[in-house]
Amino acid sequence: MTSALALALAAVAPAPEATVEPGLNLRDIPAGRWVADRSDGCAVLRRTAGSPAQTVAVQLGPGSGLVRILVLNAGWNRAAVRNRRRVELAFGGVPVSTHDWTSGIESAGEFGFSFTMLDSSVLDRLAALESLTVSERERSLLELKLPSARLAAKVLRDCEEAALRNWGVDVEARARLQRQARPVKPLATLIRYQDYPAAELRKGISGRVTARLAVGKDGRISTCTIVASSDNAALDRQTCALLSARARFEPALGPDGLPAEGIHIARVAWAAPRH
Repeated sequence: MTSALALALAAVAPAPEATVEPGLNLRDIPAGRWVADRSDGCAVLRRTAGSPAQTVAVQLGPGSGLVRILVLNAGWNRAAVRNRRRVELAFGGVPVSTHDWTSGIESAGEFGFSFTMLDSSVLDRLAALESLTVSERERSLLELKLPSARLAAKVLRDCEEAALRNWGVDVEARARLQRQARPVKPLATLIRYQDYPAAELRKGISGRVTARLAVGKDGRISTCTIVASSDNAALDRQTCALLSARARFEPALGPDGLPAEGIHIARVAWAAPRH
C-alpha cells in the first residue's frame, strides 16, 4: 500500500489508523433488525435504536474464507479510535481477532474498528452469539447485543452459496471437504505496486477482478479462471499470472482427511492514482 496506489485484495488490507468506508450508509439502516447488503459481496448490518447508535456489519468474501466485522459507535470520535494498537474483538469473552488485522475506520462521520479474520468458521461462532465485546487491554470499550445472530449467519452462508454457484463452483463437492484450501500467506501481500501493468498505470485505469483458483493437492494453483472481469484484459491477465506464480496454499482435505483438490476465490482491486 502506497500513497500513490492502493493495491490489495478487496476489503482485506488493514490500515494503520482511521480509514473511510464509503459503502456503508449507516443512517439508512432500520434500527433493531438485520439488513442484508449484496452490493459488494455478502454483508449483513444491524444498528441499535439507542443513543448513541451502535452498528455492526459482518462481511463475507465468498469462497475466500475471509470474514470482516466492523463495529461503529456514533458516540466515538477520531481520537477514540486513532492509533489504538491492542483492540480485540471477543465472542463470549473469547478473543477472535488478531492485532495485525485490526484497524480504525470511519463511515458517514461515525468511527469504530474493523476486524478481519482469515477463517470463515468464525460465522459458526457468530451464529451462537448473544453479544460481542470490543476491548483494549482487557478494558471493555463496547458491548453490543446481537439478537437473531443465527439468522444473520445463515443469510451470509446463503449469499456465499449463490455467489459460488454463479462462479461455477461445485458447492456440494466443496461442502464434503473437511477443510478448504487456505493461503499460506494472505493473498493481499503477494501483489505490489511494481506489479501494476505499466500502460494501465499511465492511463489511470483501475478495476476489480474476481478469480476462481483451482488448488491442487500440492498446494499450488493449477488453473486460474476470471469469473468477474475488471473489463481490462491486462489487469485480468496480470491477476492470474501473479497469483499462479506466487500463491501457495495449505491444500484442502477430503472426506478421508487426505489432501484434495480445492477451490479458492480471490478478489483483487487494482486502483491507479487519479491524474
